[in-house]
Amino acid sequence: MNEKEVCLFVQNKAKNDFNILKKWTDYSLKKESESTFYEELERLIQKHIQEKLDNDFNGLLRFLYQEDISEKKIKAVFDGSFSDEVAQKITKLYIERCQEKYNTRKAFENKDEIGDW
Repeated sequence: MNEKEVCLFVQNKAKNDFNILKKWTDYSLKKESESTFYEELERLIQKHIQEKLDNDFNGLLRFLYQEDISEKKIKAVFDGSFSDEVAQKITKLYIERCQEKYNTRKAFENKDEIGDW
């Protein structure tokens, strides 16, 4: 698994999902390390998650459902934590799910479309 490819996939997914990061093109390639990249990405996404949490809770739940984030994991996030902690945990779930989607797509990318059912 190529970490730069994963970072780029997650970055592009966040661009589309949150309509943010317009100036963030090729940002992952400029960062020194993967951890720095994800820290910056979490900070940017968390702001949007927090806004949804405060102003459009139902919209946030719809979004998490559309992203296919486990309901069990989402319920675990709401464990009496403060709002900013909830936003941080949801952000991490979102990024983890994006990474899972990338891995799944990569695993099935090279499958022959004819006869490989």
